[in-house]
Amino acid sequence: MVPHSLALLLLLAAAGARAEWNPAEVELEVAFEEESERAAAYEDLVLKYAPYLRPEPITRSEITPPFSLRTQEGLDDFCFPHNASDYFRVRDADDWSRQCNMDYATIHADEVPTYWHAMECGRHLHIAYWSFYGYNHNCDCCSGERNAWWEFLVVKVREWSTNPHMHEVMFGQKEGWYTRIAGNYELHDESHPVAYVGRAGHGFYHDSGGSNTCCYYEDTRNPGRVSALVGSLLSIC
Repeated sequence: MVPHSLALLLLLAAAGARAEWNPAEVELEVAFEEESERAAAYEDLVLKYAPYLRPEPITRSEITPPFSLRTQEGLDDFCFPHNASDYFRVRDADDWSRQCNMDYATIHADEVPTYWHAMECGRHLHIAYWSFYGYNHNCDCCSGERNAWWEFLVVKVREWSTNPHMHEVMFGQKEGWYTRIAGNYELHDESHPVAYVGRAGHGFYHDSGGSNTCCYYEDTRNPGRVSALVGSLLSIC
């Protein structure tokens, strides 16, 4: 069963078997008699390879029961991910005030969805994960501010129906994206890629760093020595 924090956007696939040439050997893909079986197989892989997000914590590590950490997001008006449906309802009611989720309890209570979409490409499955932010702050003194923004991460699962294994991971940001191959990004619990979240622009990166400017790759993301504890903050599984 898909956890509450997962929202299925689209499932695009047809039921049936296909025979395709494998350079090493001839291999038949798994046949799905019902489309629901294929959807269930997608969901299993979505959970298995769901990313963990690591925001930047405050400079002093504060323990705030019952939660593990307080982070820079949620402090000084910096925002946590937002429920896109809630945002839409507010705007639909003609409320144009700033919508910045500063309540970590909504994350801890599993109230903010991570959205996903899966699509086959030959023998491989691409799974895109999105987080929605109601508001992004300026990335420097006076630019970059905007309402309603999505950030994404894409996982490529090779040989998904016969011998599934994650390989490439694409990290998305406001100004673009880049891809890292296996061995060149961090993993949590062996199968979950870790994305470091930009402090102001909320872009996803494979590492810490940044200089707190609007230049590409420079949104500050420095979890520091407590970063290992932040992985569960936005886990999908």
